Amino acid sequence: MCQHAFPLSDALVLLGEAEGQIAGREYAVVSLKVLHLKAHSGGSAYDCEFVISPRPWGLLVTTVSPVLRPFPALAVDPRVFVRAWRRVMLARITGTRNMFGAAGHLLAMAYALAGRAAEAVSLYEQASDALSQLVVARSWILAGLAEVWLLGGRAAEATTLAHTAFDLSQTQREGVWAVRAMQVLGHVYAHGESPDIEVAEGWYRRALIRADELSARPFAGHSHLGLGTLYAKTGRRGQAVEHLTEAAALYREMEMTFWLERADARLRSLG
Repeated sequence: MCQHAFPLSDALVLLGEAEGQIAGREYAVVSLKVLHLKAHSGGSAYDCEFVISPRPWGLLVTTVSPVLRPFPALAVDPRVFVRAWRRVMLARITGTRNMFGAAGHLLAMAYALAGRAAEAVSLYEQASDALSQLVVARSWILAGLAEVWLLGGRAAEATTLAHTAFDLSQTQREGVWAVRAMQVLGHVYAHGESPDIEVAEGWYRRALIRADELSARPFAGHSHLGLGTLYAKTGRRGQAVEHLTEAAALYREMEMTFWLERADARLRSLG
């Protein structure tokens, strides 16, 4: 309207439609958490408020650059996935291995979350040259790669990569990415027929403490989910129920339906 694109009457109609669309979907955020995230991220208080708001999958899909830059582990441009798909398809057609980049990492993680581990591993193998040259977001990508290797049955490589991701996140003081690396280390040590329970539990608890410090609620939910899954696997039903219930509550509050279904399914399996 400020550019006189349409009259006041049309603007009022559009406003009414917009308010109807968002009715019942407003969310309150805790100011203390906003300020805490600002202190650790470098983003503005306004952007931190935006990032903390509930969202499915734990990712904020937005085209707002001031939000995308400080929070690369929490926010993603909707065009990234489309570009990733195009790059992967073009790379497959032309045989060019270095076109994948960080965008393809997101596509590989989408495959992994969908349970399509073989395709995720294949994408990472095609992208090995490009990923080795990345500097920005490297610890985040290495943690994701470690998780994909684990899903693909390559536990030894996953362990090495997860530790590398964590060490890199510490060197570069990457708070949220460090939490991600800790969670993957928990997955690594909880994996297999003979998991290292104490080590896995330690990594999940460290991740949970740090996630709470950063007010990174999606990562707190994932940490509770990891602990609950670990305790269920080792017959500690009471603790499993406690953490899975907490994870489900967090996911429900944030409307992270994909992860809520996982937490609820594991709770149901405990009877």
